[in-house]
Amino acid sequence: MTIYSTDGSVSKDSSLCKWLGYVQDGMKRIGLESEPGLYLEKWVKDVGFTNVHHKVFPYPVGPWPKDKTLVQGWEKEEVDVLVANVRKDLKNKSMHPQHDLHVVYAQKPMDAA
Repeated sequence: MTIYSTDGSVSKDSSLCKWLGYVQDGMKRIGLESEPGLYLEKWVKDVGFTNVHHKVFPYPVGPWPKDKTLVQGWEKEEVDVLVANVRKDLKNKSMHPQHDLHVVYAQKPMDAA
């Protein structure tokens, strides 16, 4: 997931973006794709679907699920400080963070069994 703002209110130096960078790094370390939306259209085409459409919809970022699994090797205090700063960023009404929702739809080939 990439966080951005269309009005420039979210800085890449914000705690929110830094936090997300750590999340993406952690996902990569355990073999997960942090940006699957970028690949959905290709994956659908690769398995033979036709009339593939890929639409991207920006939507606001809000609260996220809390997972106590730590793969970064951080101390609890380090996480607490970063999360406190992320919360400040999310409450900051002058920042308008969002990310993209990818929607892919397609047609099964007519000759498929």
